[in-house]
Amino acid sequence: MTEASDIGGVEKFAPKGFFLSHRGKVREANEDSILCDKIYSKDDCSESLAFDFSDKNQWVIALADGMGGAAAGEVASRKTVQTLQTCRDCTSTGIAEALCGINQELYQAVADDEKLRGMGSTVSGICHGPDGYVAFNVGDSRIYRQQDQFLSQISKDDTAEQILIDAGKSDPGGIRGKGLNQLTQALGGGGEYRDIEPNIFPITIKRQSRLLLCSDGLTDMVDLDALEAIMSQEKDNNIAINKLFDAAMQKGGRDNISIIILELCDLSK
Repeated sequence: MTEASDIGGVEKFAPKGFFLSHRGKVREANEDSILCDKIYSKDDCSESLAFDFSDKNQWVIALADGMGGAAAGEVASRKTVQTLQTCRDCTSTGIAEALCGINQELYQAVADDEKLRGMGSTVSGICHGPDGYVAFNVGDSRIYRQQDQFLSQISKDDTAEQILIDAGKSDPGGIRGKGLNQLTQALGGGGEYRDIEPNIFPITIKRQSRLLLCSDGLTDMVDLDALEAIMSQEKDNNIAINKLFDAAMQKGGRDNISIIILELCDLSK
């Protein structure tokens, strides 16, 4: 389990915002799933929907990007968010254990049904529990935090490109080159069973914060500068999420596009 923390302060905040998930222009079906209190998949949220968790002390918000083709990707992403929905230990340890359990579950599903071979999913999410806020990801679904007019990525990609970035041989923020989207780990997805090391980021919130969660259907189409421009110009979360979606579609919409804009609002006022 990898850990990082870069936001500090008090915790009197609750999430609200908007989410959507769309098949894009090219794919025949949407294999992504979103957990935002309820589970949304396929065309359940192809238009932006609002959420507000001001009445909840424990919650998980996540998006899962399924892979494997045909119905397999949809099965994997839905299994991922179903397990996270039932997680009762929303701590760093609890979320890490849940993700490792999902990985085992997906490999077992493939062992039970050869037609699902190669089935897997990436995931990114935020949860709140007894120890505060925890961000997490496996694969290349991302989490960004907006600070003033800038976006900073607080998740870590499990990709070939990230290896080059860590070695100082590539710069973050651009559109990935050919072959650099190869995953170094995911939930399931391999021919033989592989353990995973989830990326876990305990965070606390110093003041009202805005977070962007998204699948690579957005970030493979729209670079960081363009994401920043939209998020900084549009304070209305509904307008912002639709402009992000439109930008990905205008660039070709080659993959399923899932986006969550999450605003943590101060409940003490």
